[in-house]
Amino acid sequence: MDSVNDRLAKWNKAFVAVTALYWLTLFVATHLPIKRLALSATGTGHRVRYDKLAHLLAFGLLAWLLCRAASAWKPCRHRLVVYVFVVIGLYGIVDELTQAFVRCRSTDLYDWLADMAGAAAGIGTFRLGRSF
Repeated sequence: MDSVNDRLAKWNKAFVAVTALYWLTLFVATHLPIKRLALSATGTGHRVRYDKLAHLLAFGLLAWLLCRAASAWKPCRHRLVVYVFVVIGLYGIVDELTQAFVRCRSTDLYDWLADMAGAAAGIGTFRLGRSF
């Protein structure tokens, strides 16, 4: 029969695997060429808002997963979430800059800001969940 520590170690490994798979999927998804839709002036605003919301949610989940995976080995302290925020910030910069080399993609400062807002929300959600 598995001990509690063995089961916990399996769950921790699963979270690391899920985090790595999600991060890889996110990278691939943000580097696939997309077709620009011919949008009217009113439709453009909605598309921009949904795009920023997608960035916020995607990077929020990435931040939450990274915090959860990292906390498997280190207690969740202030330093851990700062590291996660910095790693996501640097990754977001690389992600945005490399999109310039993909057809129909472009670098956008506002996308990176949405990424960082999502990271802050994901970290905040993780910390809030840990406090309960």
